[in-house]
Amino acid sequence: MQVGLAMPRVSKIKANGGQITYSYGNLEVIAPGGFLVRVYVAERRDPFALVALRCDDVEETATYYEQVLGMQR
Repeated sequence: MQVGLAMPRVSKIKANGGQITYSYGNLEVIAPGGFLVRVYVAERRDPFALVALRCDDVEETATYYEQVLGMQR
């Protein structure tokens, strides 16, 4: 699973223990806990507007989120 976030600036990533591993158009960051985060530099009201989940079976994943978490497509 990978999470994508929008951030207005990236100056605090390294200061807070993040490791930038890729930076061309967006940043790929390994968070201090080892979690991979894709960061887009942009001003947004809600930085989680870009959350993206990678899965192997889209239908199975959609069914899980609908039935277990109550989300809608």
